[in-house]
Amino acid sequence: KQIEEVLKKASTKSNAITSDLTDATLNMCKYMCLAQGQICLYEVLKQKLNASSSAGAYTLIAQIAVGAAELYDKALKSSQETVIKFNESSKMYGSHFKSLSMLFKARAEYLQSMAERKSGEYGSEITRLRRCTEMTREAIDFTKSNGKQSAKIVVGPSSLGKSALDTMKSLKVTIKHRLNDVVNENATIYHEKIPEDGMLQKIEGKDMMSATISGTLPDEFLPQSLARPMFASVD
Repeated sequence: KQIEEVLKKASTKSNAITSDLTDATLNMCKYMCLAQGQICLYEVLKQKLNASSSAGAYTLIAQIAVGAAELYDKALKSSQETVIKFNESSKMYGSHFKSLSMLFKARAEYLQSMAERKSGEYGSEITRLRRCTEMTREAIDFTKSNGKQSAKIVVGPSSLGKSALDTMKSLKVTIKHRLNDVVNENATIYHEKIPEDGMLQKIEGKDMMSATISGTLPDEFLPQSLARPMFASVD
């Protein structure tokens, strides 16, 4: 925030403002950085999920994933403002932001389907997985359409190693396997009614970077549960 204010003050004092110091570019960079911070939190919490995790834990991470997507949407909107939209870099960043927004929206739907599985709502899980299948397909098609360079861009911290496209493909396979299993299980065991897509509960995004967060975290996400053994032993 302070860096943003300093740059904006500097740009107002200049008689010739270059495109990289316009409000549009600064806002684009701001939302991109906030989205990356949101992804770091998403990755940390996702690693805590296990077989005993609650439905509420999956829902929270789904909301954080939507929050990341919404921040990328804001970065995309800034990259398309008239003052910078014709710059080649703005076009490249815009495509990247859209790909990641589509990925995290699909991830959110999958995580919410897991919350529904935990709650025994197998009909809703089936409908959401079908929605997620279509969203993942669209994300893959869009990312491929932007060329090889776009497909190589890594999701979040570079240490994670996976490109956006590889992550989308992995998610697609995971969804396919689970959808096949739950459809068969529902037909033979649960016999749950499968709702229309429009009947699914909307996932409300949580922006964990830009606002004060209120509410109680699930026990597995409290600070003491997030302590890493390699650091816990340091005096």
